[in-house]
Amino acid sequence: MKFASFLHFFSLFLLLSGCNRDTCCDEPLQEMNFEAPAPQEFINLQETARETLSTNIIFQAEQGLEHTSDNGMMIIIPQGCFTSADGQLIDGDITLEFIELYDRNDMLVTNKPSMGQITEQIRSLLIGERFFYLNLTRDGQQIVSDCGIQIRVPISQTGDAAEDMFLWEGMENENDSFFWNVYTEGEFFTENGYYVTYVSGNGWKGIAHAANYPGEKAGIQVLASDGYNGENAAVYLAYADEKHAIAQLYWDNKTSMFTDPYRQFSPNLDIHLLFISAEGEQWRYAVKSITAEADKIYTIAHSETSTATLTELLSVIAKLP
Repeated sequence: MKFASFLHFFSLFLLLSGCNRDTCCDEPLQEMNFEAPAPQEFINLQETARETLSTNIIFQAEQGLEHTSDNGMMIIIPQGCFTSADGQLIDGDITLEFIELYDRNDMLVTNKPSMGQITEQIRSLLIGERFFYLNLTRDGQQIVSDCGIQIRVPISQTGDAAEDMFLWEGMENENDSFFWNVYTEGEFFTENGYYVTYVSGNGWKGIAHAANYPGEKAGIQVLASDGYNGENAAVYLAYADEKHAIAQLYWDNKTSMFTDPYRQFSPNLDIHLLFISAEGEQWRYAVKSITAEADKIYTIAHSETSTATLTELLSVIAKLP
């Protein structure tokens, strides 16, 4: 669909919805011809970002592991915690692939938003969190610790101790939408200034609690230039002054917009709209800082976007208030 056709569609949409740009949308889109990226280009950038943030830790099974990340998170696996299918004790090299997500810029580029599934109808922004990925392998094959993995997170790095902190597990639904579910299989408590948890299995885990913004909630919709969709682009929301959390909007085929079906956002709060896509081996992005208005349609035009390397994009997001 050419851009002129898009403008015609958008004008028709406004007419049918009983509003116009002055009342429901921000600045008009500017016409600019461009070739939208293939979905795989966008996926490749996200996978590269995850690989960049990943650390491989090799340790001896018979000696166990004690590792402290740059952000102070401790990973402890006791010695002698691996057995084969026939019950024999395993020794030798074990590799732990480890990714830690603490800042919203890392969550953005890895497509791991801090969105928790509270009920079937409610998702909430998670805050005060530390998310991490664990994957144990031996000779290239996944392996599970019989003893579980102890994780210790300094409470001081997630804010004051919150009574409603929970342990979460990263999940994906049938539409490849990533979210967090409460994880009930692990232990979780506080001890000597740390959140302490024991987890089993490989995959994404996290410690966080649901945000509790007062007042009525509303939805937000974002209309991007024709050619961008839920397969080759994404739109995230970052609250001002909340450096360690990020929410995601979801693609709606009916309206061809990025939207919030859970209507979870509070009007009158300062929010950064973050659009990302691909441009070859670089990121294409836009940042639009707004004071959220209930059910307003915001636009992000291709002409408003810029390109950046991964390092540059991480820096841009990290500097946002």
